[in-house]
Amino acid sequence: ESDEDIESAGEAEEAGEDEEEGEAFAAKKAKGKRKMKKGGTDPAPPRSGGKSGLSQSMQPWTLPAYLRPFRRLLLSVAGPCVGHKKTVPSIIVAPGPSADLVPQFLQDALNKPELADVEFVLRLQDGGECTVYGHRLILAAASEHFYRTFSSGYAEAIGRSSKARLEMPEWVTPMALLWMLAYLYQGFDPNSARQTAARLEAEMLGGQRDRSDMGAATGAAGGRAARSKNGKARVCKEDAEEELCTLLRLAEFYGMDHLKTWCEQRIQTLVSPESLVALSTHAFFCNAPQLLRVCVYHMQVLYSDLVGLEEWDILEPAIKDLVLTGVDNGEGAAPADAAP
Repeated sequence: ESDEDIESAGEAEEAGEDEEEGEAFAAKKAKGKRKMKKGGTDPAPPRSGGKSGLSQSMQPWTLPAYLRPFRRLLLSVAGPCVGHKKTVPSIIVAPGPSADLVPQFLQDALNKPELADVEFVLRLQDGGECTVYGHRLILAAASEHFYRTFSSGYAEAIGRSSKARLEMPEWVTPMALLWMLAYLYQGFDPNSARQTAARLEAEMLGGQRDRSDMGAATGAAGGRAARSKNGKARVCKEDAEEELCTLLRLAEFYGMDHLKTWCEQRIQTLVSPESLVALSTHAFFCNAPQLLRVCVYHMQVLYSDLVGLEEWDILEPAIKDLVLTGVDNGEGAAPADAAP
């Protein structure tokens, strides 16, 4: 036979074998489908130990004993095991402190000596001393007067690392000073500052307010004040008047215009015929033009009752002129841009 005949015969034989294999595979596949329809495949034969293959595959794999001495080396070569189901760990930020924490701490720091660097020293009538504590940073931020004081040569004299000791005049009372400082510490609210000052004064003086050491709030220039027939100061009789008059003088002393006009408005409600002359003198020397205008108005109305009294005779001549000539065109008139 030729080579071509032999090659053709071989190809036919191979094609026959492939066809037989294909038929056998198709028969096996059809047989498997029938078994699946009847109830699934036969269970796998149990392995040694009496456990099924499924439970055996769920057993955790352990490193053979002979490789355990090289565990760290193998881990460094293989790297960490990261499953495809693991997620990237998240970082949760805890809630921050309240925004009011620092402002509230600063407000509550008034008259606490722990971190204070300013001492206001008051002389009491019995000869003792009373110290109120403050802080340069807060006082300088709230008052232009204190800013200039602590940033000028005065700060160089006392040393920036030591406490500033401020000797207060004799007419300053603990209540009035605490009231003014609380006004600076607590957002320039005189009403809220009044409550804080009363609480701090009670704590400082053991709950007993000694009114004997609270000097009368007399005039600021040269210590002059209106006096009654017995020669005693009559600027403020009642406690409320006394505190407000002293606070007014402090506000003028430290250049706090808003607090001064607020005191003027409050003192206006306390004006009476008995205190009219004394309050006008106090307003005049405290540079409180609005309160002075109110006093002058009432003195004009009561002029016939005032003339001939000793209080009128010793009244400041400038105030007499305002009563007789009016305040609209005089130095006692309130400025046009004054706060209502």
